[in-house]
Amino acid sequence: MNRGFTVVIREQGADFHLYRPKGDCSGLLTFHESATGAVALFGRLHYQKELAARLGLGGNVRDAALALEAFRKWDDDALVQLEGDFSVAFWSRRNSKLIAGRDPQGGYPLFWTKASHDVAVSTSVFALTQMLPSVELNRAYFAKFLTLEDPRQEVLSEDCVYNKIRRVKPAHVIELDGEGVMKARRYWNWLDQMADPGTDRLGDIAPLYRQRLAAAIEQRMDGRCAAHFSGGMDSTSVALLASEIRRSRSAAHSLDLLTMVYRRLPKLATERPYIESAISVAEACNSHFLDGDQALDFGAFLDPPPHEEPYSALWRMSMDRCLLNAARDLGAKSVLTGCGADELVDAKPYYLSDLLSGGHWRSAWREAARWARARGCNAWNVLCPFGLDPLRARLRSWLGSTWCNRRAGRDGLAASQKSAWISREFVRQHVLADRLRPAAGKAKTDCQTTFLSQCVGTLTDQPGEVVRWSVAIPHGIQYSHPFQDRRVQCLALGTASRVRPEPTPHKPLLALAVGDLLPASIRRRRAKGHFDEVFYQGLSRHLPELEVLLSESTLEKLGVIDAHKLASTLEVASLGGQNVRQLMPFILSLCLDCWLASEEATSAT
Repeated sequence: MNRGFTVVIREQGADFHLYRPKGDCSGLLTFHESATGAVALFGRLHYQKELAARLGLGGNVRDAALALEAFRKWDDDALVQLEGDFSVAFWSRRNSKLIAGRDPQGGYPLFWTKASHDVAVSTSVFALTQMLPSVELNRAYFAKFLTLEDPRQEVLSEDCVYNKIRRVKPAHVIELDGEGVMKARRYWNWLDQMADPGTDRLGDIAPLYRQRLAAAIEQRMDGRCAAHFSGGMDSTSVALLASEIRRSRSAAHSLDLLTMVYRRLPKLATERPYIESAISVAEACNSHFLDGDQALDFGAFLDPPPHEEPYSALWRMSMDRCLLNAARDLGAKSVLTGCGADELVDAKPYYLSDLLSGGHWRSAWREAARWARARGCNAWNVLCPFGLDPLRARLRSWLGSTWCNRRAGRDGLAASQKSAWISREFVRQHVLADRLRPAAGKAKTDCQTTFLSQCVGTLTDQPGEVVRWSVAIPHGIQYSHPFQDRRVQCLALGTASRVRPEPTPHKPLLALAVGDLLPASIRRRRAKGHFDEVFYQGLSRHLPELEVLLSESTLEKLGVIDAHKLASTLEVASLGGQNVRQLMPFILSLCLDCWLASEEATSAT
């Protein structure tokens, strides 16, 4: 990473090392010190005027200076008060200790290590490897990476891809001294921070939700701004609200709208009318159509951007890279997206599981049939994923470890057979059979409803932003997701705790909040996508290059996979017809192998 900080604790105090390209004016790295101590902050704090008022400061105090005053006042509880996307490190001269942490969504990375007599914290893995006498890859990390359930941004573990280097997890704060004694705790709990709207009437909640979403967008509009939208409700809502904000500001810069269009992919080509309907109502905006046919999946494997740890969504990075390259060429300082809405505002009927567990089987069936009519499918297609699967997860929790382990072993064996290219020895050493059991067995059961549990689980289990670190930061761009704003998410959680999902309309809270801005064609959409076309077309186009990658597989040299079996699976998958989610194990193997090849090349130079 070409921007960031490293803090080294020594006997005489702490040395702060800041690194950024010459001429950098992004403002993403700030530093401030006083008699109290010193702070380095990587990222951006939001709602700074409100924070400054609570601290009794003037309105011109920014980022690191605000953080320093917050640590002086609240010590390691300061991170609860800081809002934004950041990693931060504070050295207290009074206590001779370092406090470091990340925001709840893991907007920027943070690692630490003890090397010889020094203890160091850094936003860069590679900066810490330079301090160690030798480095070796962490095979236990490989096991966790290869068994990720979804293409998450990072592995949710203190383990790093290298031994002797530890990760600071999102929503966590650590305390270090010169001896390397570490105290770590989770400082943020979504259930504790949930904002109760005080009503179960969506019509009353929607104006507050719109207000919070608009404020989140405005906080992220810095200088020349671009917004990505695809014709769906989420990204279009952000783009049109940003257009409204820019117009009300009478800002010097117009808003650039970036959208991917497809001509050779028949299903995605049908998105064009939705895109044009949104552009027709956007004012004071410049529209830019990007060629989606040239940004197919798997293209990033041929020329991967630098990424310090394996990235499980590398296969889809071509689209992100195309978007951010266009924003760079326009001179944009920030890019807004619609990411993060699906997890909280796309209400799914998980209450069916609560009905089943309460013995209301007939009611559950009637509700499943009602949802099926709205979706045009069979009632079992609703009842199984949203009722029976979560119920099975609860049963596993209630029936105890013996039954769980027996069933998990069978499920894990079936899953491992689907990943037959992973060596049996590696499966045995790292107990992959247990790791590979279905995700339903890992559902949370500590919330008042299954739907709320799923929402909290999503926020907890899918943080990190590798595209921001590896593609946006080198361009000096802030890659921002207003739906992931803490205030927006807390209100959405509070709404989920009160309002039972309904099959229509689609995303009712968002539809009511911004419905007057959205064209009717987008507001009435039940779903969008067809991105399987991008996946299979990309896999077919890049199959020869991927086979070359596997012919020189580093993972095979390490005894983790059988590259020939993986290549065979790859060839069959390129024919299409399979569910993309079912192919995730082989995709993860490719992502890990690609990173290892890059790491091997870097080590050789």
